[in-house]
Amino acid sequence: MNLEDIKGHYDAIFSLGDLCLTSLQLKDNNLRTFSGILDWVSSPSLKNVNVLLQNRFADFLNLKNLRIIKYISQWDLLVWDEVYNIGFNHDFKTDKNTLT
Repeated sequence: MNLEDIKGHYDAIFSLGDLCLTSLQLKDNNLRTFSGILDWVSSPSLKNVNVLLQNRFADFLNLKNLRIIKYISQWDLLVWDEVYNIGFNHDFKTDKNTLT
């Protein structure tokens, strides 16, 4: 892909995840004026993100598809959506959730 080919005006630019750095870089470069749904997740597989988009987020974060992995800090649990292979590092707080 050539940068010249994609230059232009866009109404919005969305991160496709794979950790918070993408979102932070969009913000630092004034390309993001609001957070998107995948800004703060771990999405190691672009193939799975494409399936999520094609499915229009059907069953995303469905309770039956979530697995609690571990405590990642004293404040946060790591929870994984096993259908889309996407992890949540910031959304499940330990003051409201436990491993069980």
